[in-house]
Amino acid sequence: MPSWQGQAADGGSQLQESEDRLGVSALFLLAHMGDGSSLLTGLRRNEVKKGVMWLQAQITERGNFDWQGPTSLWNRVLATFAMVEAQGKSKNRSLRPCSEKVLRGLFDDRRLERLWTVRKKEEKGAVYLRGWVALLMRRAKKYGHDVPKEQFTAVEHWLSVREKQDWNDERAEAASSLLCRLVLGQTQRTHPNIGRDVRQILRNPPFAKPGKVDYQYLCLASFGLRELGSKQWRQWMPMVRPLFRKQVRGGKFANTFNPDGIECTGRGRVFSSALAAITLQIYYRYCQLID
Repeated sequence: MPSWQGQAADGGSQLQESEDRLGVSALFLLAHMGDGSSLLTGLRRNEVKKGVMWLQAQITERGNFDWQGPTSLWNRVLATFAMVEAQGKSKNRSLRPCSEKVLRGLFDDRRLERLWTVRKKEEKGAVYLRGWVALLMRRAKKYGHDVPKEQFTAVEHWLSVREKQDWNDERAEAASSLLCRLVLGQTQRTHPNIGRDVRQILRNPPFAKPGKVDYQYLCLASFGLRELGSKQWRQWMPMVRPLFRKQVRGGKFANTFNPDGIECTGRGRVFSSALAAITLQIYYRYCQLID
């Protein structure tokens, strides 16, 4: 993840007026932590420390995040993910109550309950959000946090309903579905529908058609296939390689990725570059966000 100028002086991302500044700032931190930095160690420990302090300053008494008004669920999930990862990676005891507070606040959010309700038509962002929640649940569990049983039940219910219906966006649904199955501990032997998810992903390469890059699909599908096993991962790796050609080679934005992809509007270069960086960390098999 290039340091570039993606982080503002206050520790948040440079998107000073964006309603998604919270989530983009969290992705910036997750990219650096995926690269091996933490509050204590790593090349970008200062950026991580500044970013975590900024996130802490946005937390309300009820464990929500407040950035220029009510926070969307996408922003809240990613900010919670970053806080949980920062505390867990550094084993910072003083940060533990804070990470537990935002986790409890998120799990009490009624919007999270509605997220697992199947709808005939829904935005791509809502579909991917399920994948991010599954990743957060898995990492929270790894670091010893209490993840309510009801959350796993909701995930399982959503999967069972989705199996009986046609998907709105095959590859987006498949990427999130795979991550949800993994957080439930499902395997290809015990749950054949994992094979359905994998086939949908491999049938829809991220660069098969010209157009905007779907950075969230690239990142979430890579997470799922990398954790699933070597056979599927070997098939996926050549499909990720065109991402290298998207990297800016020189000038002011060297080593970043232009924000011309899907859902980049209003989220900027930090959004595209952070997701691309995490994807490449997974590609090179050293991403620190994978169990």
